[in-house]
Amino acid sequence: MSYHFLNVENGEYFYCDEDLWLEALSIAKSVGWKPHGTFYDIPYEIDDQLEFISEDYPELRLYTAFMIITYSEEWDGNYTDKSNQIILEEDSINLADALRSAGFVNELTLFIEKGSFRICS
Repeated sequence: MSYHFLNVENGEYFYCDEDLWLEALSIAKSVGWKPHGTFYDIPYEIDDQLEFISEDYPELRLYTAFMIITYSEEWDGNYTDKSNQIILEEDSINLADALRSAGFVNELTLFIEKGSFRICS
């Protein structure tokens, strides 16, 4: 499986292998990166999910929105789910700095250092 990232400021996309992303997180933590936790973007997730449900099914649309809101109440701020969560800019910059300090510089690091990005579903 791969990860699909979207920079929230400039709209740039980046795809990476799951193993590469998990390795980057592990390396960054090993050199002192303290994750702030991701932000679960409820309005974005609702819009994303409702795009695929016809307006002819208002009950299903309402149920879907309700389930997203319910899910968000239990959000743990993780970096591995693919739930349209956002890594905020300060956290992204700190993650990139940790990767650079560990000598883990590649296209992923270059993307991360550009700022806040979404881990797309």
